[in-house]
Amino acid sequence: MPSGSKSGLKTFFFLLIALIGTIVLGIGVYLMLFPNANIFGIAYASNVERIAISDVQNKNLNISNYTRVEIITQDANVEILCGSTYAESNFILDKNSFGFYKLGSKTDYTYTLYEIGTTLIFELFEPEYSFLKLTNNTKLIFNINSMETINANMEFDIVTINGGVKFGGATKIAESSLITVNNLTVSSTNGSIKINEKASIKNNLDLTTINGGIDISGDVISNNVNLNSVSGRITAKDFTNYQLELNIRSTNSPITIGNIKGNVYLDTDSGYFSASTIEGRLTGTSRIRTTYINVDKVYKEVEIGNADGFYVININEIRGEVILLTSGGNIKIDNLLGPTDIRTSNANVDVTVAKSNSQQIKIITQAGNVKVDFKNYLNNNMITTKSGNIDIRCSLDCSFKLNAQTDKGYIYRVWDDIRTTGEYITINIGQMPFYNMELISEFGSIIIDRYSD
Repeated sequence: MPSGSKSGLKTFFFLLIALIGTIVLGIGVYLMLFPNANIFGIAYASNVERIAISDVQNKNLNISNYTRVEIITQDANVEILCGSTYAESNFILDKNSFGFYKLGSKTDYTYTLYEIGTTLIFELFEPEYSFLKLTNNTKLIFNINSMETINANMEFDIVTINGGVKFGGATKIAESSLITVNNLTVSSTNGSIKINEKASIKNNLDLTTINGGIDISGDVISNNVNLNSVSGRITAKDFTNYQLELNIRSTNSPITIGNIKGNVYLDTDSGYFSASTIEGRLTGTSRIRTTYINVDKVYKEVEIGNADGFYVININEIRGEVILLTSGGNIKIDNLLGPTDIRTSNANVDVTVAKSNSQQIKIITQAGNVKVDFKNYLNNNMITTKSGNIDIRCSLDCSFKLNAQTDKGYIYRVWDDIRTTGEYITINIGQMPFYNMELISEFGSIIIDRYSD
């Protein structure tokens, strides 16, 4: 086909697409200008209205009558706000949505507000923009007057699919009161969840979102906290309850938390986990694969086990026992104060053993390089690798019986500049009593140095 014919055909298709687009746009504009019209069974709906709802089965809403509140929506953003003085306990439905729908579809908001015993339930049914949804910024706001007594066992359960949830904050700019509840459960598929600094959760906090983030700036003194997000960012300040059990589950979320008084149970595939201090245990599941773990201090045990993992660990201080199992990645611990058992196939290991630590250090790897700095005590430590190198630094305060062996590499004692190749050596170093220091590398090299603090 001549090149001119090809060019003409492209021009024809381009003009055809432009024409179709113009027609569709024109139809859309026409329907928006004439809301009662329809073309081919398609019409336009606009929902812009703000209404207050305070009547519950023919009586005024008063939060002190309830021990549980359930809110169910699909697209609306939910806000739970608390104020005093002039605040009125009510629901505000702030409609703000536009779209095209097929005739016969639901075009306006409806709701049911009712109580079952001491449970208050609000269900919002939203328009069906079955042809095209242009925007939906609708809010469902629950205002609470703090002068009405909030039950000590109050629970909130909020479910939304595409909307976000904000818990805590002022009903008016000039007034804001702390809202304290016993349990809070929030589930959102695509929306984000925010716990404001004006919220306090005493017992159970359970937040779940698939694609949204989780932001906690409130005072969480809960015993049990469950944070679940597939890929959204998780951020929190401090968790101040010493009895805390913090469970975090994600696929590849970036997770940043401040100080944690209790225990952390980490169930992630990848992503990033950062915390200032954990004054309890840090436990990782076998699902941890490529997660980057960065913590300043852990006061108790650290145990993470995945034989196929490639995670990275960077912890400045661990005061309890350390048990790590991984295939690859990198492990760096600056101040070990407890017994340690690290087993890996290819990960590089770099640890510093505290001066007060008299516990056994055991590191076994196939191909990774191992670097260990001993500040004082040595207690029957064992470091073995098949093809990696071993680099040991010991304070002059250390006393030990060195048993070092390599088949293909060399053994180098830096302090007296002695280097041997492919053999086994045993020698007492320092003053009695002597504890065994066993270093084995089949194909790699072994370097031992001593230094003064």
